[in-house]
Amino acid sequence: MERRGDVDVYWVDTSFVSELMASCVGKDSVTSVVAGEYTDHGVDSAAALLEKAFEDGQDTPYFEMSEFMSFLGDLLQADKGGDAERLYRALLEIQVDRFRLDQGYAVTCIMNDQTAKGLELLGRVWEEHPSRRPTDDFMLPFQLRMKGRTEDELAVLRFLASESPDSAFAHFDLAAALERRGLVDEALRRCRTALELRPSWDDAIRMQERLTQG
Repeated sequence: MERRGDVDVYWVDTSFVSELMASCVGKDSVTSVVAGEYTDHGVDSAAALLEKAFEDGQDTPYFEMSEFMSFLGDLLQADKGGDAERLYRALLEIQVDRFRLDQGYAVTCIMNDQTAKGLELLGRVWEEHPSRRPTDDFMLPFQLRMKGRTEDELAVLRFLASESPDSAFAHFDLAAALERRGLVDEALRRCRTALELRPSWDDAIRMQERLTQG
């Protein structure tokens, strides 16, 4: 978290780049072992191995959430959604931080062309953990736009604005996306909402001027 003016900004890692820490070089991560088991023996055997890795009395395994989510993303891309769901649910049974796991899987679904499913899960996660939902600068819409997935970007931004109606940033980001799409009337409404929540915001004022002059 960082402070931006009078607003707390929470950064959420949605990059899911599988990089092992230097201190763990030479160690087998849980994900790499489970991925190998999946390739050799299928999803049920991989799920059983995943559960066994976290059994009481075992040495603490090296586990990186982003690496595991990258693996699930690979399965989704390979049209193995059922297998990804099976392994996600196996980890769900043993992970303490359910919020982090659920949010990570929701974002992984969205980034791998399962936007409706991901948003449904994200809404449920944030409803169950309202104090942990990111307030501003949730980077997922930007990543979707960089991939050219503007329809999904807009869907996520609408979702964020509905989930965080008191966030000026959520309404402003949605207004900006709508402006890029040429949806001037709706963009202006969202821009005005952002200004109601954060008066004298220079960026929003300039956007409002563009939209009213347009």
